[in-house]
Amino acid sequence: MLLCVDGYHVNSISKTDIFINSDSLIESYDTDWLGNGMYFWDNMSNARYWANEKKRKDGVNCLRLVKGIIILDSILDLTDNDIVTMVDEIWATYVKKRSLCPNKPSGSKLNWIFSFFDGFSDKYKVIKAHGSYKNAKLAHFFVEKTCYLDSRIKTIYCVRCKSKVVEREVVEVINYE
Repeated sequence: MLLCVDGYHVNSISKTDIFINSDSLIESYDTDWLGNGMYFWDNMSNARYWANEKKRKDGVNCLRLVKGIIILDSILDLTDNDIVTMVDEIWATYVKKRSLCPNKPSGSKLNWIFSFFDGFSDKYKVIKAHGSYKNAKLAHFFVEKTCYLDSRIKTIYCVRCKSKVVEREVVEVINYE
């Protein structure tokens, strides 16, 4: 049985048209988060949060929320501390071989690791991580002294291979006008 998850992405109508009508990804060339790839949220609420952020930051008035099934058979799971330790050791090896400064944003590190270590890009096609969005609203349900649940932690997937997203569809158009 193949492990899959619904992934949600928010972008312009023109970019999401390409995503829906072809097998292309809407690739971000990110250096801060998870590197190059198409970014997905694990639920519609988080995608709508991102739509509001895009509206606030970029002033866009119309966005489209799309959905795809992400196939997780080749996942680099950065929510797993053992995997994070492995990636950190690989980064240290790379830095040593190239005589680089180790202090780089995580996306830059991942881009370099994927480009330098051939087996890495062959093995991992999807990256999973948790982002901490401190400006997001904390759900009142979780506010108590003995509970460490936090609705501001958001699961993000970065898909680096177009064949890992199937069953693409439009969920809704978000108008701010």
